[in-house]
Amino acid sequence: MPVPNDESSGEEDEEFVIQKVVDSIWDEYDKDGSGNLDKEETRAFCKDSLQQMTFGDEFNEEAFSKTFDEFDEDGSGSIDKNEMV
Repeated sequence: MPVPNDESSGEEDEEFVIQKVVDSIWDEYDKDGSGNLDKEETRAFCKDSLQQMTFGDEFNEEAFSKTFDEFDEDGSGSIDKNEMV
């Protein structure tokens, strides 16, 4: 009798959780409903996240811009869900 592959199930669960987290980020921060987070929407997400982790005063615009550019793989000036994951 074959043994179920627990790793496969765990990976699917992890992907589901990640997708739910990303969806909730978009629900809250995609203010214009474009399906992408532009730089201002992403900045708001980053600042809020840092504040929730009590690092709010450590926001650095230069570091943010570099990180944003890394996520914005296609150089469109916004981040889509696939780029976030």
